[in-house]
Amino acid sequence: MILVEGKNGSGKSSIKEALTISMYGKSAIRKTKDIPNRRNKNAYTCSEFISSTGDLVKLERGIDPNFIDLTINGAPHNLPDKRKVDIFVEEELLDLPFSVFSNTISLSFEDFKSFIKLTPTDKRKIVDRIFGTDILTEMSNLVKEDSKTSKHSIEFIKSDIESNTETLEKSKEQLELLNSAITEEKDNEKDKSQPRRISDGDR
Repeated sequence: MILVEGKNGSGKSSIKEALTISMYGKSAIRKTKDIPNRRNKNAYTCSEFISSTGDLVKLERGIDPNFIDLTINGAPHNLPDKRKVDIFVEEELLDLPFSVFSNTISLSFEDFKSFIKLTPTDKRKIVDRIFGTDILTEMSNLVKEDSKTSKHSIEFIKSDIESNTETLEKSKEQLELLNSAITEEKDNEKDKSQPRRISDGDR
């Protein structure tokens, strides 16, 4: 952690702003057109850093006129659209969203107060991103989704089993009634087929 201390107006915020503008080409606290000043009319910045993939990156940019030169491991890597270059730098090289950088990596006292006011969910997203635990959180969310889906499936299967059980019980009852009817019919036919005995009273 690097702490920059100084009196008001000594340039602490300028250092913070220079880092943010150099990395992302924009500011979290001022409009782009307001960034160039009497000392740096072009708002030119040049930074070198190691990317998330271990490549040596040199990033030069200016605002008035607007340009960006990107070199990776000594080789130019410029895309035709500046917006695509900014997205590439943020998502691929830095692998750190602008919002996370502005709220944690480059943080003034006033910004820190705004960070404190964030919701627990937003704080968790930022902290996870910094320490790389966002993967664990994502895995946990996937497990929760799978668990939720499994519970729904289990409930559906239980309902299906109950319905089939009820149908089976009704089928058993109907089968028993049918067997009883068949047995009764056979007994009646058997009685009819047997010869009638003549008693003395019938003679």
